[in-house]
Amino acid sequence: KKTPRERADQLALATVKYPQGKLEIEAARALERLGKKNDLERALKLYETARLWATSPALSAQVNANIDRVKNKLIELEKKKNAPKDPKGPGKTGPPKQLPPKSDTLGTVLFVVGGVVAVAGAGLGAYGLIQGNKVQESYKKDQFLTLDQATYKNRQEYEDALSGASSLNSIGYVVAGVGGAVLAFAIVRAAMKPDPKAPAATTWWVAPQADGESRGMVVGLHF
Repeated sequence: KKTPRERADQLALATVKYPQGKLEIEAARALERLGKKNDLERALKLYETARLWATSPALSAQVNANIDRVKNKLIELEKKKNAPKDPKGPGKTGPPKQLPPKSDTLGTVLFVVGGVVAVAGAGLGAYGLIQGNKVQESYKKDQFLTLDQATYKNRQEYEDALSGASSLNSIGYVVAGVGGAVLAFAIVRAAMKPDPKAPAATTWWVAPQADGESRGMVVGLHF
């Protein structure tokens, strides 16, 4: 009718009242079956006492095996106590939930706009440069042609045409520079954005109470 706890406690008490009975091994086994940290520590002391009077090699080997087993159980309990907690239920805080990465619409727009503007500006600048070269070539040929055959009837027409081509060239390079700046900004922005697939750098531990038990508030730092 005794509970396992009552039986273990009475056996442990009997080892003190009746040391000649050599009940340490039986009492230690009863405490070991309870599995709690304090019970295992009491069982370990009883096994160590039994080792003192265990004279036969077989019994001594058995006691040593029991001691090693209890020590391993205590180590496992200590590992579980120090392991990161996974708190659940209301009023408790767990690790931050990993959300699916959001699509970067702005980044895509910046890449597209910057690329298109840069290419268009470069094309416009190249067109202005080609037109300027054509104007100069035509004006050189005009020197050997009659007025009716000449492309530019006077120097003012030539300078106006050359100025227009030069303006196209300058505007094109300015536009290309703006597009390049937008594209560079998009590249830098994408490089500085954290990888959504990278694991969160999070540290979790349990703040112990004064008695050394692993009860307490779960604390975490998230970077």
